[in-house]
Amino acid sequence: MEILIKQFAEEDLEPLNAAIPDRHHQKRLESQLAGKSNYLIAWQDGVPVGHVDVKWEPESELVREKVPDCPELNALHVSPEKRSQGIGSKIIAEAEDFVKGRGYSKVGLGVDLDNEKAQSLYERLGYQDWGFGVYHDQWV
Repeated sequence: MEILIKQFAEEDLEPLNAAIPDRHHQKRLESQLAGKSNYLIAWQDGVPVGHVDVKWEPESELVREKVPDCPELNALHVSPEKRSQGIGSKIIAEAEDFVKGRGYSKVGLGVDLDNEKAQSLYERLGYQDWGFGVYHDQWV
């Protein structure tokens, strides 16, 4: 299984929308072009199979206050038929390398309390509870 992870480019929008429909791809591209994030896409045989958005500054004021200088991995997704094949781990590893390459020593992420499979993955990869209790977030 050859997985290529690369930064999102404008020409990737159409194939990404076809493979992983999500109305936020364009918004993430705009954020990347503004220097606020970097959207990394996982490709297998020329088809997008996953993504993560590396936000250089978390949107939450609470998170910025409690964990300054900590980029956030956001919108991690692997196509359902491709899950449990190591793609999520590979995306996270690439994102961590990307963050380190920008001079950061840590990175954070959030996970739904009901998403036990994702929690297990993050724990296996060494992620730990942030120590400030449950954080409530919402998105549309």
